[in-house]
Amino acid sequence: DELVPLVTDFALDPLFARIDGLRDRTGGGRKAEHLEHHLVAQGLQPQDVVLIGDVVDDAHAAAQVGSECVLVTTGVMNRSALEATGFPVADSVSHAVDGLMRSLR
Repeated sequence: DELVPLVTDFALDPLFARIDGLRDRTGGGRKAEHLEHHLVAQGLQPQDVVLIGDVVDDAHAAAQVGSECVLVTTGVMNRSALEATGFPVADSVSHAVDGLMRSLR
């Protein structure tokens, strides 16, 4: 109810093939289950996906489904908490994408 209008208001919706927000009213349920459903719905294999997230739960969800993850410091969690996951941490989504693109070269 909130995510799609927000993404649309910022004219970001054409950049996404699919937008799934958390389905449960409080807490969003289990993120790994939502992530798995999101990947299956698009025919994606978890090992072929890199999740960009901003909280420790995003890293845990990625690990549970078998995906990689890059965490960004633009959310509510501090860098040290994000780094403790063992996943790479970037200062912005654009830095995360730049790092991913460099690793593919």
